[in-house]
Amino acid sequence: MPLLLGGVVYRKYLWGFIIASTVSAVALPILAQKSGNAAAVLTAAPSEGDNDAELVSDGDNPVLRFGVAHYDDRTQLLCKGYLYFSRDTIRYQVLAPARDLAHAFEFKRSELESAQEWRYIGSGMGAAEFKFRGGITYHFYDASWEYGPGGADKLGYRKLVEPTTNFEAVVARAKTRLAKLLQTSSEARPMPPGASRETERSAPPTLTETAIMKVRSKPGGVHVYVNNEPKGTTSVEEGEIILKELPAGSLKLRLSLEGYKDWTQTITLAAGQTSSVEAELTPRGAAPFTLEDILELLQGGVSAKRAATLVQQYGVDFALTQAIENRIRAAGGDSDLLLAIAKAKK
Repeated sequence: MPLLLGGVVYRKYLWGFIIASTVSAVALPILAQKSGNAAAVLTAAPSEGDNDAELVSDGDNPVLRFGVAHYDDRTQLLCKGYLYFSRDTIRYQVLAPARDLAHAFEFKRSELESAQEWRYIGSGMGAAEFKFRGGITYHFYDASWEYGPGGADKLGYRKLVEPTTNFEAVVARAKTRLAKLLQTSSEARPMPPGASRETERSAPPTLTETAIMKVRSKPGGVHVYVNNEPKGTTSVEEGEIILKELPAGSLKLRLSLEGYKDWTQTITLAAGQTSSVEAELTPRGAAPFTLEDILELLQGGVSAKRAATLVQQYGVDFALTQAIENRIRAAGGDSDLLLAIAKAKK
């Protein structure tokens, strides 16, 4: 099994993982896959673009968010989500995998003791380290982080740390970026014959042609598509979004979130009316371990106790036979691991 799951983008992170966990290169890809495809976590941000700060709430207390990959020191696995900053709080929302939803947190800014690059045995790990009062520490990789030639200028941890020291400047940049995106989107939209941008903005569509749809999702932060066109994201807290100026008639509504099965339904909208839709997405379960997975974990340095814990979480896709038991014992397995396998067959 190859060491690198995500090519050069993943290389730096993998070496950091090996240093921190003392798990060999043989076992690491198996653990990465069980974290919900860790390579994808690091190479695909929850939002598009270069993962600059996204302004998700404006007003008296603006809120910024970043796509991140959280490294859990206890389980040595990754989860993907959003890191939110306001003037008052720092919050983490888990998107995937579903089993790690409990890793979410919210702290007051006053509880933050330090924000800096995570360093291990004197080496920079390319991740942001946040230490909160009470000895609580979290490590995050910027989800668009890369490493390669000139990589010192690409360490995304700086983006994640900056809001803790220069919040207003980051907000200002996010507002400027959002304004440019809106302007570009408006200018790219085709104009009807004889119309201008001014007349287009001043002439609202009639109620006889359009409808409104209010969507509520569980969990929040879900991406909403109408007839496969992106329409926005439901709010994180309430899980709501209001879609205006939709064409009356039938349309296909699709809700999508990493780590969950897509939710789809055909909706009929009445002209001039507001329709409400509620949807609850179902988490995707992780695939059970194969025999080859178990053997590679043990041969790669993962303890039999740790392997038994993983088996209890994800199950196995094979039944124990005398020949299989002998192979597992030869690789370093013990009776507790074999018992966990016998109970966890899915």
